[in-house]
Amino acid sequence: MLMLWSAPRSRSTAFYRMMVERGDFTGVFEPFSNVLAFGTVDIGGRSLVTVPEVLAGLRSLATSRHVFVKDTTDKWYPEVLADRRLLAEDAQHTFLIRHPRETIGSVLAVEPRSPRIHAIGYETQYELYTKVRRLTGRDPLVVRSEERRVGKECRSR
Repeated sequence: MLMLWSAPRSRSTAFYRMMVERGDFTGVFEPFSNVLAFGTVDIGGRSLVTVPEVLAGLRSLATSRHVFVKDTTDKWYPEVLADRRLLAEDAQHTFLIRHPRETIGSVLAVEPRSPRIHAIGYETQYELYTKVRRLTGRDPLVVRSEERRVGKECRSR
């Protein structure tokens, strides 16, 4: 399972579309965000309503195919942060970042009332990054959304 974490408005949906269009991944779009915001998410044809169900659904899906999961960090996911197996073994975690000026400007363009700092998502993204790093002993891959090309270092991972 390959997971991409990003703050909202960081071009992550475009990244998700590119990964799904490759044809070698089954995409799961914002499962944690959707279950928290809307009370349900569909994974593998099943309607799931809790974060533990989402975790189990993703693991089940990943037993039969390559799975790409994209989610945003504008919400806090304590069950994900507590799941050592997901963070260190079951998935490769990557992080998409965008300059805060660009991200905040984009958030304000679609939601003009002043968002709370937590709604921007950098705190949760950093917390996930540091937990994955601590548990795996490796620096997770970080991709800048402003990059127009993939460097040699990114291709070799």
